[in-house]
Amino acid sequence: MKKFSLFLIVVFSLMTLLFNGCTNSEETKNDDSPEYFILCEGNFQQSNASLWGINEDLDSLSGPIYWDSENPLGDVGQSLAVKDGRLFIVMNNSHSLEIMDASLDDSLVFETSLEFAGLSPRYIAFGDNNAFVSAWGINGIAVIDLQTYEITDTISVNGLPEDLIYKDGKLFVALNMNSFWGAENKVLEISLNSTPTITGTFEVVDGPEKLLLDGDDLFVTGIHYDASWNSIVGISKINLADKTVVNHEHGVGSSASDIIKIDGNFYQSFNGKIFHLNTDLTLESSNEFGDYSNIYSMWSDGEYVFIGQSDYIAPDTVVVINSNGEMENTFTVGALPGAYCKK
Repeated sequence: MKKFSLFLIVVFSLMTLLFNGCTNSEETKNDDSPEYFILCEGNFQQSNASLWGINEDLDSLSGPIYWDSENPLGDVGQSLAVKDGRLFIVMNNSHSLEIMDASLDDSLVFETSLEFAGLSPRYIAFGDNNAFVSAWGINGIAVIDLQTYEITDTISVNGLPEDLIYKDGKLFVALNMNSFWGAENKVLEISLNSTPTITGTFEVVDGPEKLLLDGDDLFVTGIHYDASWNSIVGISKINLADKTVVNHEHGVGSSASDIIKIDGNFYQSFNGKIFHLNTDLTLESSNEFGDYSNIYSMWSDGEYVFIGQSDYIAPDTVVVINSNGEMENTFTVGALPGAYCKK
């Protein structure tokens, strides 16, 4: 679930983490090997999340990719990432982590499904031997051994964690809401020694969601809501070297809560446009990267920009543009394209 205001999440007071073993399925064959993956969130409680692949030349779309017609991907595709040739797909409302072998040239092979009752997983980051999954269902982080796929630890953060980034033995976690579902304004620094410990707390804009690390600068996008449910969009920058924080609110408006870096410049979407960020984090209205309707998501690999457009009903659209803002291609995908990664 990408936008928490769109859906009702039921969090049980007592939760048990359950791990199920591997379930094998047939290969999913593709004519063109996907270089980029798009995860469409799907509609809440409809189990219509979908995975799509785009080849390196950006001229071929494969999908929807699922295990088989009797076993679709699941309910609310939240995020995805690639680690050591494996594609990890975080399924929020299905409470699972779907893993595929993406190392082959011409196919994706389903490897395993990890099922976690009540976990409500959100985002994933990787250390040397572990995966870290933010989980609203436990107000914390689940630590997963990448060899055994077992949960080996949980890290309590006393709130609802969103995006997270691993750097030099530390985990940085955006704390989106507090335990009472009110807007939070913190990014936590967790040292991952023998006993994971919160070693730093940074006050950022309300409702922090997405993180982008650039050297020692950690950018944090945020959205929170006023009494009339108008969305207020902001951004912060944490300097991890000197521990200083710069905060800025853009004001009331729509945003994909995403930030990208391309050609050394940073951009954030706001009110259907993609604006260049000044060094003081204000939006440079004279330097727009694009103007697109119904922006739901934005991602870049540094060379191309992927823009997800949605009216919350399938089919939806992903537009791909190059670093000059020129159109490369447009793809028709499932409902609510929200997450991307490169092989």
